Amino acid sequence: MIENGEWNVVDASGAPVGRVDGDEFIRQGANLLYRIDGDEIYTVGSNAQLVATIDGETARSPQTGQVVLRFLRD
Repeated sequence: MIENGEWNVVDASGAPVGRVDGDEFIRQGANLLYRIDGDEIYTVGSNAQLVATIDGETARSPQTGQVVLRFLRD
């Protein structure tokens, strides 16, 4: 499970996006980028939108099936 672990997060091209540091957020420095809820990734804030679903160490767009993010074990 991705949440509660320590992961580096990259986009589909391999460019760094942020980190998961033992909780349910993908962050870049102090900025919260996304919230992980089980196998789903949402934007943060009161108007949160589903961004991707997680399958193993890959997150895919629910609309297109394309890879959005990858999780690399720290």
